[in-house]
Amino acid sequence: MSNELIYPLRMPSIEEVIPEIEKYKIKFQGVKIYGADIIHPNWKTFCGVRWDYVAIFNRYNESPDSYAHSDSTNPKLTKTWGINFHINGYSLFEHYNHEDVTSFRVAPYAEHFRINAGPTKTYYMPEGVYLVNTHLPHRVVSYQDRISISLRCSLMYNVEWNDIVERFKDYIIDQPLSNKIPEYLAEGKGIEPLTTESKSVVIPFN
Repeated sequence: MSNELIYPLRMPSIEEVIPEIEKYKIKFQGVKIYGADIIHPNWKTFCGVRWDYVAIFNRYNESPDSYAHSDSTNPKLTKTWGINFHINGYSLFEHYNHEDVTSFRVAPYAEHFRINAGPTKTYYMPEGVYLVNTHLPHRVVSYQDRISISLRCSLMYNVEWNDIVERFKDYIIDQPLSNKIPEYLAEGKGIEPLTTESKSVVIPFN
């Protein structure tokens, strides 16, 4: 099952997991980090994982950045991942091999990369919940006012991806994600069905 880097999950709504989510859906550009105290007590140890923070990624069509990033600058914690709740829009998530990017900047929570070749994997992600591998360099093409609310456990950033997938296997929806934006969404919005060759609007966070 672990041949993929993103899996759709069968999960409750974000309102059940973070009851006061509306107060955190303020309009901003970038990422904000919150403690696990905003998670409902019933979900703080979901699947035996002690979630220790929540990252909220908020980017819009206007964001023109064209680089990829990885989610950790700690060499001992490189196997990053999360459970992402996508709301208010849809996006295309692109993964890149390390040999196809060049590091040019290290930020507090991420390393940024220039992209030298096309992505190794792409995933169309409509509104929903996803188990996401974020340790490879990646970037997100965002449409509408997509918000991604990501449950994270830094204590498990050294666990192999296969083991993470195994842990959540009972919640994984056995339906592969598309690798491009559906034509019916592209029509009427002035954009082409998005593939890895298409021009795109890129955001620096997932």
